[in-house]
Amino acid sequence: MIELTEHAKLRSQQRGITPDCIEVLNMFGCEIKHIQGAISLELDHREKKRLRRVFKACMQLVEKDNYAIVSERGIVITVAHKLS
Repeated sequence: MIELTEHAKLRSQQRGITPDCIEVLNMFGCEIKHIQGAISLELDHREKKRLRRVFKACMQLVEKDNYAIVSERGIVITVAHKLS
């Protein structure tokens, strides 16, 4: 999870931008450099289109009750649908 300043926590709460949304910006956002080394993270048109596909697939994961088997080293061994 990305670390937020107190100011960022307050503003994100006021603006309804959840920590999960901030994490998505951190993972998928395009970096725009600013003075003094800061960057802004924004989603351009291509990333928004890509995320729509990714989130659609994630919603299918939720709806179909899928799962993954992962090794102790964090390697995915297999994936499947749960049987009812």
